[in-house]
Amino acid sequence: MGSYNKYNNNCYKDTFALCTLNSLTSFVAGFAVFSVLGFMSHELGVDISTVAESDLS
Repeated sequence: MGSYNKYNNNCYKDTFALCTLNSLTSFVAGFAVFSVLGFMSHELGVDISTVAESDLS
């Protein structure tokens, strides 16, 4: 993928931008997941730990 860049490309700026984008994406995804879990807990009237349990059997 590096061959598509210009010869004088600033790779440190690209790396910082990628790390920042990755962190922001993780934050937004976590916010979305825990918002849904909190809403389910509130609607069902149960504790959040009960909603977050995994019952795959």
